[in-house]
Amino acid sequence: GDAPAVKLRLCSRCKLARYCSEKCAKVAWKGGHKGACRAPGEFRPGDRVLLKGLKSMPELNGMLVQVTGPAAAEGRLEVALVRGEKSVSVKVENLQRLRQPPVTPPAAAV
Repeated sequence: GDAPAVKLRLCSRCKLARYCSEKCAKVAWKGGHKGACRAPGEFRPGDRVLLKGLKSMPELNGMLVQVTGPAAAEGRLEVALVRGEKSVSVKVENLQRLRQPPVTPPAAAV
């Protein structure tokens, strides 16, 4: 038969990472999630994100970009296309965080 469904816990900060237990969450936090975890709307240089909802450059929507830092205008970030073609300034609300790959805990830790 089918295994019973497990209700996964969401990371209380980023709301993107999912864990089967508090123990797994702690292992993942120490294993690298701590460095990648961001509160909603928080971005740091180096973060890879998707562009969404751009009206002036709709052809860029759905593209993977890397945050390079704050833009000159308040509430905007400078992002570089991953292919390195160009850099653009976008509003924070036009960026979508990506889920981080799951951290696989050592067999003894589970």
